[in-house]
Amino acid sequence: MEIGAIKEKYNPEIALLVLCCRVFLRTADKEMLRTFITDSSINWNKVYNLSALHRIRPVVFNILFHVKELVEQNTYQLFRSFCMNFSSRVFSRKAECDRIIDLLQQRGVSACPYKGLDFSVLLYKDMSLRESSDIDVIIAEKDVSSVVDTLKKEGYTMGTHKFYDRFPEQFHQLHKDVCFNKEGAFGGSFDFEFHFRPVKYRMNTTTSFSQLLGNDYLSPHRIYDHKDYYKLMIYNNGVSDYYPTLRSLLDLASFKADELDEEAIELKRFDLLRRVLSSHLFNMPVVETYKKDDSNLNYAVNFLLNELLKKQVIKNSDLLRNVYLGIRFSKGLKQKWNILLKAIVFFITPNGNDIESIQLPFYSYYYVTKFFRITTRRLRGLS
Repeated sequence: MEIGAIKEKYNPEIALLVLCCRVFLRTADKEMLRTFITDSSINWNKVYNLSALHRIRPVVFNILFHVKELVEQNTYQLFRSFCMNFSSRVFSRKAECDRIIDLLQQRGVSACPYKGLDFSVLLYKDMSLRESSDIDVIIAEKDVSSVVDTLKKEGYTMGTHKFYDRFPEQFHQLHKDVCFNKEGAFGGSFDFEFHFRPVKYRMNTTTSFSQLLGNDYLSPHRIYDHKDYYKLMIYNNGVSDYYPTLRSLLDLASFKADELDEEAIELKRFDLLRRVLSSHLFNMPVVETYKKDDSNLNYAVNFLLNELLKKQVIKNSDLLRNVYLGIRFSKGLKQKWNILLKAIVFFITPNGNDIESIQLPFYSYYYVTKFFRITTRRLRGLS
C-alpha cells in the first residue's frame, strides 16, 4: 500500500506510524519521512496515542529522533519521557526476572525467559526498543504449585488466586499461565506471566512447548534461537491473537521463511498471513507461496488491514473477533466446525470472574451463575 493511499483512506497519523515502521525496517528512507511530515497536517497528540495503542512508542521515537525539528515539541517530550522511563524499567525488570528465576532454580524449578527482554535483544538488537509490560517466563506444568508458593513468599499477588486455590484441576485445564503482580520499590510494578503451555484453552490446537521446541526446552543450557522464537511468536501473535497491533507484525519482520520446520503446516499458514500483511503495510517483498485465489486468506488480510489502520481504542476482550477470524481463515469445514464448538464450550465454561464473584460449594454450580452473569451483561449493553 502506498503511504499516500493510507493517509487518504484512513488518516495521516496512522500513515506516519506505518512510515516510521518502514524506516525502522529500511524499506523506506528518512527523506520520505521528512517529506511526509512537511506535506501533512498532523495531529501529534493522536500520533502518540496511536503509538501507545500499537505498542511501538520506542520504535517511533527512535525514528522521529532523526527529524525531531519537525515534531511538535510537547509530543516529542511525551515520547522522550516515556522512553526514558521505559528504559529504566526494562533494566529493573531484567534484574527482577533474573532474581526470581535464580530463586526457582534453587528450588529445583526449571524456568526460561520468553518473548520479552531476551527476545528484544535477539530481534530488535536493543532491550528497550520493544514496548512491553509483562515479564514472561516458560515453566513446566508440574512446577506450577512450586512457582505459586515461591512468588507468594516473595510478596507477589496472584491473579485469579481463588480459582486456583479452590479448583486447581479446572484451573489447569482452562489456563495456559499463572500471573503475578507486585508494586516496585521505586514506582511501577513487576508483572510476571509464567507460561506452562503456548496455547489458550479456547484455541483449536493442543500444541505443547515440548512439541514446539523439543523435550529439552527447559534445559539449563538451552538458548532459544531464531527458529525457536519464530515458532513461539507466530503462536503468540498470530495463532492466538491474529496480529492485533503493528508491533505484533514488527516482532516477526526480520524472520526468514526457511526458519520454519517442514512439519509446521499450521504455523506456515499463519506466517503467510503475516507476510502478506507486512507486504501491504511495511513494503516487504510479496511471498511466492501467496495464492491470490485463496479467498479465506484474502478475507483475513483485508479484515486485519482495515482493523489495524482504523484502530482507535484498546478492547478488553477480542474473543468474538478471534473466533470469527478463526472460522473465516480456516480452510476446511471440519476445522471451522471445531473452532465453533470450542468457542461455545469456552463461552459456557466458568472462569476466574465467576469464581471470584461468588462462593459456591461445587464448580459445576458456576455454569448456572455464568449464564446469568453473561445474560445480565448483555442486557445491560442493550439498555
